[in-house]
Amino acid sequence: MLRAHLLNTVFWGLRVSKLPARRFAESSSDSQEKMRLSPALNARSRSACFLIAHDVAVPELDIGKLSEIEGEQPAYITRHFNQNARIPGGDHRLLDLVLAGSYHFGTIFRYRPADSRLSSGRLGDLQEGIQREVFGSRSGIYNAEFDGISLRNVGISGFENPVAIEYRVNDYCSCASIESFSLDRALALRSKGNEDLNYYAVYDFSKLRAAIQSILLEDSSTQHLRLISRSVSYGEKDRVWEIESGFQHQEDRDHLALWLGTVFVKPSHYEHEDEIRLILLDPVRVGNLPEDSCSISWIDARIAAAIVEHGSF
Repeated sequence: MLRAHLLNTVFWGLRVSKLPARRFAESSSDSQEKMRLSPALNARSRSACFLIAHDVAVPELDIGKLSEIEGEQPAYITRHFNQNARIPGGDHRLLDLVLAGSYHFGTIFRYRPADSRLSSGRLGDLQEGIQREVFGSRSGIYNAEFDGISLRNVGISGFENPVAIEYRVNDYCSCASIESFSLDRALALRSKGNEDLNYYAVYDFSKLRAAIQSILLEDSSTQHLRLISRSVSYGEKDRVWEIESGFQHQEDRDHLALWLGTVFVKPSHYEHEDEIRLILLDPVRVGNLPEDSCSISWIDARIAAAIVEHGSF
């Protein structure tokens, strides 16, 4: 699915939004008058003047490809949490729920808004589920074609991302840190805006995976889902280009690589997390979980049995 947006702009002193991008992207070829677009006063971080959003189209993944994606797995994983936190509407402490076998998979789409309220450190990312190709112009004037949107003598200034093509993914996701508990890592997580973290639980990862896979098969609503897990890599997610006049964008990305680079890559300032991600996906709709999907949670003795160590810090 393709969506085009004109975001956070001032057009001759008037704020415009949610209007067809082409209508504002072409100036008169006779007069050669240049259109100048600048960000509004309250433009958000990573603002884009023209944003074209794509869903990914990953081919169906068979068991062999899923195993290849996962690679080598750690022996243990560690979850960090606040032992006294309570689930909204619940009476039990999170510690009691975790030790009873509680496990939660949210969605990548729903994690992203929450991230804007957190600093780096809580296994969160403001770019969660998003990868961009950003196009700048050396002259600041655009004469180019982007997926059916024509820019003719359009000047763009003041935007962090003047023209961006954005790829979006959504799957069920649960985050943890690789291997056994590390006090240094736990304190680093807590020092980066997560002062409430005070407890940890370490899982035998093979037992945890086996428990989750069994639980998935026992419920008709989740039998189609597959569990994969992979360590996160840290680096740049976006690609940035400087283009010349007459540029025409052609879609030629490998969508499996796009999905991997969006789900399992985070910016370098999250490297202290040592994160591993557990993903529940539909092999025929990878990355295209509907945005209104609810989270998945269980309390199961088989998950509790996978805990090998827990304690405060």
